[in-house]
Amino acid sequence: MPPKTTHSENNEGEEHSIRRRKNRVPAKRNLGKSKEKLSKAVARKVLSGEARPKQAVKKQKVLEKSPREGPVSLYIPPGASLCENGPRLTKEQLRPIAIKWVRRTLDKGVEGLRMEFAAQKKQVDPSLMKEFVANWPNGKNRYKDVGCLDETRVVLNPKSNNCDYIHANYVSTPQNDKRFICTQGPLDTTVFDFWRMVLQERSSIILMLCNLIEKGMKKCAEYWPQKPGDKITFDNITVLNVVTKMHELPMETASKVQIRISGICIFVDEKKAHSVDHLQWVDWPDRGVPPCDLTPIALLNQIRRTRFPIIVHCSAGIGRTGSIVMLEYMLERLMVGEEIENMDVLITQLRSQRAYSIQTDQQYLYIHRVTLEYFVKKGLITIDYGPKMGKFIADYNKHCES
Repeated sequence: MPPKTTHSENNEGEEHSIRRRKNRVPAKRNLGKSKEKLSKAVARKVLSGEARPKQAVKKQKVLEKSPREGPVSLYIPPGASLCENGPRLTKEQLRPIAIKWVRRTLDKGVEGLRMEFAAQKKQVDPSLMKEFVANWPNGKNRYKDVGCLDETRVVLNPKSNNCDYIHANYVSTPQNDKRFICTQGPLDTTVFDFWRMVLQERSSIILMLCNLIEKGMKKCAEYWPQKPGDKITFDNITVLNVVTKMHELPMETASKVQIRISGICIFVDEKKAHSVDHLQWVDWPDRGVPPCDLTPIALLNQIRRTRFPIIVHCSAGIGRTGSIVMLEYMLERLMVGEEIENMDVLITQLRSQRAYSIQTDQQYLYIHRVTLEYFVKKGLITIDYGPKMGKFIADYNKHCES
């Protein structure tokens, strides 16, 4: 049996087995308006004549950051469609489904929803996670108590060192059988596998919901270069940061959510192979919830346009990750006219694809609170719920934001 390590422990003896290179790219005026326009000449200069060192070289400061044509817009303007793809139901068609959900939510109240969450099955049969158990000695898993289901796991191909395992699962939605890949925050021993997965799945979006260090504990390896012009090499894969912008979402609340958006180019054997957008929500607390506004809806509205799997991770890849994925699952069901009323059924469906998704009752309540806020802002609720609505919000604030 492997040594016991839980999600609450810092299980990261990680600083080995990865060859990494960080160094400076000479400053360029107009390195590119976007990562898609990175010229071949610049790419050659980035990678020219450098053998991969055995040890990481200390990263140097880039003198001039590369400009970008304005930040990526993540704000949902008034009247915007919920989904950019698929059928667009009218408010009249959506309203009955939304009203049923609201009635159930307010009737149960905060305490009723907490009880509903507590009643959910939390344990998973180990026979459904054989590869997770088999790969524990290889340092492929971050937490001993957060397993990875065999049925929906991402299988890496071709095998590297006779191993095709990564702690990651596909999650389907009504509009896409492989809408998401939910994964743990990469370890130093799995960063190469992570980028292999990005390339294999042709993913164009990575959504990171944690910080590298939280409360003094390492939650994720530094798997991408954080400053424009910097690069990191993992074996034969080089990851280059073309541009990074901090984006403050203009929400209709006092909270100011910070999203760090980076344009990344990936090179294999010094040849450009792929591009990906890396979005990091920097201030969502572990096992907690952020202030309630429409930030997750704005993020989802931006990233769902891709037809390739969206890679989402926090540290364990189940709490913050599960919350975002559940919101999208609900919204896509709504847009195709499917019921969302029975949330206990929906969480069971999500966990059948990514085990242990949504860790705390606070996160479960947060999903309800954001959805309620969205329905109000979109005018899908026409009935005056007055006292019930006020009590729900007050109880939520007391439990989740105290």
